[in-house]
Amino acid sequence: MLGLTQVLTTLLFTLMVPSAAVAPDVFFVKLETDIPGSIYLRCTRAWAPNGADHFYDLVNDHFYDDVAFFRVVPHFVVQFGIGGAPLLLRLIVE
Repeated sequence: MLGLTQVLTTLLFTLMVPSAAVAPDVFFVKLETDIPGSIYLRCTRAWAPNGADHFYDLVNDHFYDDVAFFRVVPHFVVQFGIGGAPLLLRLIVE
């Protein structure tokens, strides 16, 4: 299990690179933390097809594994997902 500040996911680079695959119409991403329970993201491709496809690729490529929350505002927002793998990040940015 990853710590609360260690998670799997965000959309920072998802719109910057072409997608290699088409995401399912609806898919879920599980964020594992060290507190009881998990966080599930429900992604609906129809709402943002390109973003969903990119996010789906990055999650399946483990881009967000061991990534920490970098900002938490209780009852409002949690920001996370700057990739923890420098080599993969470099490939995506270039």
